[in-house]
Amino acid sequence: MASFTARALVWSACVTAVSAQGMGMGVAVDYTVPGLKVVPRRGQAGTAGDGELIYGPLEAGFTADQLANVGRNNPTCTTANFSAPAGLDTLIAEEAINFACNWTWSILDQCGGHATPYHYHERMTCLWNNSNITGHSTKAGDMLDLHGLYGYWESSTVLPVLDACNGHFGYTPDSPNVRVYHYHITLHAPFTAGCFGPKIVNGEEQMVTLADCRTLVPECDGDGGSPINITTAAGSKLYDEDCPCFDGNGSTITTVPLLFELLGANATVNTLAPTTTGAPTSPSSAPSSPPSPAPTAPTPSNAPTPSSAPTTRQSILLFMPDDMPFMWPEAPANPGTAATYDTTLVPSMNRIRSEGVTFTSASVAGPKCAPARFNLMTGRYCSRSVYARGRGSGATSRVTVQVPTCKIDGTDNTMTMARTLQSVGYRTIMSGKYHLLPDVTGVDWWTNYSGVAAGVNATGFTDDGGIFQSNMDNTLNFTHNLEWTTSLSRAAMADAVADNVPFFLYFASTLPHGPNPVGALMRGNVLETPNGTLATPPADTGMPTRASIVNAAPTGTDRALMAGTIATDYALGSLMEKMDSLNVLNTTLIIVLMDHGMIAKDSLYEGGTRIAMMVRLPGVFAAGSTVSRSVTNLDVVPTLFEFAQVTAGYALDGMSWLGDARGTPSGAYRANLFYEIDLDRAVLNIASNLKLISRSGTGNITNYPASTAAIQLYNLTADPTEQVNLATSSSYSSALASLQSMLACQELRTQRTNPVTNLDCDSQAPTQAALSSAPTSAPATESPTATPTPASAPVTSAP
Repeated sequence: MASFTARALVWSACVTAVSAQGMGMGVAVDYTVPGLKVVPRRGQAGTAGDGELIYGPLEAGFTADQLANVGRNNPTCTTANFSAPAGLDTLIAEEAINFACNWTWSILDQCGGHATPYHYHERMTCLWNNSNITGHSTKAGDMLDLHGLYGYWESSTVLPVLDACNGHFGYTPDSPNVRVYHYHITLHAPFTAGCFGPKIVNGEEQMVTLADCRTLVPECDGDGGSPINITTAAGSKLYDEDCPCFDGNGSTITTVPLLFELLGANATVNTLAPTTTGAPTSPSSAPSSPPSPAPTAPTPSNAPTPSSAPTTRQSILLFMPDDMPFMWPEAPANPGTAATYDTTLVPSMNRIRSEGVTFTSASVAGPKCAPARFNLMTGRYCSRSVYARGRGSGATSRVTVQVPTCKIDGTDNTMTMARTLQSVGYRTIMSGKYHLLPDVTGVDWWTNYSGVAAGVNATGFTDDGGIFQSNMDNTLNFTHNLEWTTSLSRAAMADAVADNVPFFLYFASTLPHGPNPVGALMRGNVLETPNGTLATPPADTGMPTRASIVNAAPTGTDRALMAGTIATDYALGSLMEKMDSLNVLNTTLIIVLMDHGMIAKDSLYEGGTRIAMMVRLPGVFAAGSTVSRSVTNLDVVPTLFEFAQVTAGYALDGMSWLGDARGTPSGAYRANLFYEIDLDRAVLNIASNLKLISRSGTGNITNYPASTAAIQLYNLTADPTEQVNLATSSSYSSALASLQSMLACQELRTQRTNPVTNLDCDSQAPTQAALSSAPTSAPATESPTATPTPASAPVTSAP
C-alpha cells in the first residue's frame, strides 16, 4: 500500500484587512442596531467558532507579481497579460486566475480560508456539521450584527431559501423553539453574508430583496456604471466589482429574481416594540406563536437522504470493469446480431447478483469511458465540468461531453465522492483506470507517475492502489496488470482494517478494454507497471495464473473480450476473498456496474446508455432481489453518501437508491432521465417510456436507421430497439413538444455560460393531454418492414 503525500493548497500571500466599518471606507457603523446594513467590503464581517475572522465574499485583488510569488513563478502570469482586480468574489477570482495562468489551483484551503491574518471566505466545512436531531447545520460563527452563520443545510435534505443577504427566518440548533433571522453558508457568492439583515418595515422584520441590497450598496451600479469583463473556463461575463448583491443567476449585473421573491413570500417575523432602538431583538421578544414559516426549498435531487445505518461507518467497494459486455437477461434489446455469453464464466459477479440486488433498469448519463467516470466520481453531469465548459465549440450553448473534455480540474477537485468520504474518516483507495486527469501542455502522464498520483490525490484519494491514468496502447512497455492492482488494493484494505477505519475502494479494471487482453495476458510482463519496473512480482494477489485465464476463455471471435472479462471477474473474487479473511466481507457494501453500454457505445440509444448494475450487503439487501426503478450512475454518489451518513458539500445531479435496495423505497423520485454525449442530448420520460434524442452531429450510427436525424422520438415500449422515429408523427406532436420543453430545461441548467440554477427538470412530467394523445404503440404505417427481435444480450464490440 502506498499513501499519497498530502498537499495543502493554502494561499499564503498577505491581504491587508481593512477596518470593519461601513464598506471599509472609514465610516463607523454599529452593526448591532437592528435594520439593513452594508457588509464591510474588506476586512472582518464576523467571527468564526474557532476564533478566526470571517470576511465577506470580495477579495482585495491580486497583481501578477503576487501570483508569481505563490510558489509557481509561472511566466504566463505577467503584469502584461493578467491581474485579478479588487472587488471580485473569491470563487470567480480563483476561476479567472486558473484560466489565465493555466493552473489547477485554489485560492483557499480546504476549510475555505487563507492569508495572514487567517480568515474565512467560503465553505468553513471544518467548523460545522448537521444536527443529529433536526438535520439543520450547526453554527460556524457569528456575523458582526450578532446573527448566527450556519452551514449549508436547513435540514438533512433541504437547502434553505435565502434573501439577498444570504439569510432567512427559521429555527436553528441554538434556537429550536423560536424562529430567528440567521445566515447560511452557500457554495455560490456571497458565501456568508452579502449584507446584514433583516430589513425593518413598519416595525416588522422582513427578508431582504435583491433591489433592497443593490439600493443599499452604492457600488452596485450595474451596467449603469463600468462593469468589467471576467473570463474563466466557462466563458466571459460582465462583473460589477465591489457589489456583494448577487441575483438568482449569480450575477452582479442582471436582475434575475431570487427564489424567495419568485415564491412570493416576504417571511415577516418579530414585530418590534416601539422602544427597541439600540439592540437586536432577542429571542424572548418574539411572539409566543411564530408566524407562518419562511418558504423552504423543495427537497433537491442533489441532497443525500439521511441514513438509518448504524453510526459506525461501513466499508465500500465500487467495482467497475472497462468495456465489459452486458451478459444478463435485463440487457437492452439489440437491433443488430445478438451475441450470447456464458454467464458461468463470471461466478464472482453472479455471486453479487444471487446474494444481493440486481437493478434491471440502470443506465449512465454519459455513455463513454471518461464521461461515465466523471458521472461516477462526482455525481454530476460532465456538462457541469469546469474543464469541459472551457473547451469545445463556442458556437453552441451545449458543452462538448467526450473523453478529452470530461476531466476533473480546478474547483471540481473539491466536489468528488472520494474527497467527501475522506472528510468523514474513510481510507480512500484508487485502483485501475482513472481517465480523468486534464491534459497539460508538454506533460506525458505515462512518464510522470508521481504527477498522476498527485492529480488523483487532489480529488480526495488517500491511497494508491495502482493507477493507469488512461487507455493504453501497444507502444508502452507495460500493459494490463491485475496482479499489481489487486496486490496493492488488498494491502490497502488490510491496512485500513488494522487501523480500525472504513475504506472506500474504487477498483476500475482496465479490462476487458484493449490492448488485446489475450496478448496482454500471454506476453505482458507482470513486473512492468505505470510506476516503473517492480523488483519482485506482486505479492498476495489472489489471482490465478494468466495462462489459466486465457485457457478458460471460449475460442472464437470473442475470445479476447471474454478473457478480459474472466480476468476482471477473478479480480473481484480476489478482493472479496481478502475482505472475507479480514472479517469485513458481509459488512462491506459492494457495487458492481458497467461503465457504459456496448451495443451502441458513444451514443444516446439504449444500447449505449443501459448497463448492468448489482449490489451486495447481507442482512440489509435481500438475496436474489431486483429493483426495477430506473436509476443512473449519477445516483451512486448520493447513495454512498447516505450509506456513509455524510452530507454532500456540493450540488448533486443524482438521487439515492439505498431505500430501494433495502426494500423500503421512499416513493419520491425523478420523472425523467437525461443523457449527453458530444453535443447530443436526450431525455427519457420514465412513466410514458417516450425518449427524445436531439442530435447536433450527423454521423450515421450502425443499426439505427434514423440516427442522422436532428430530432428523434421513440416509444420504447413498442420499439425497444429504437427503429421508428416518431418525431414527425401527428399522433405524437403534443408529447414531442412536452419532451422538448423538458430537454430545454436541462439545457438551461447545464449550458456553457450562465447556467440557470434552481431549475427542477428531473421531476417534470409531460402534460396529461400530451400523454393521453400519444398512442401506446407505434402507428403501423410507420413501422419498419421487419422489426428486429429484441435480443437478451448485446453484440460484442471489439475492445
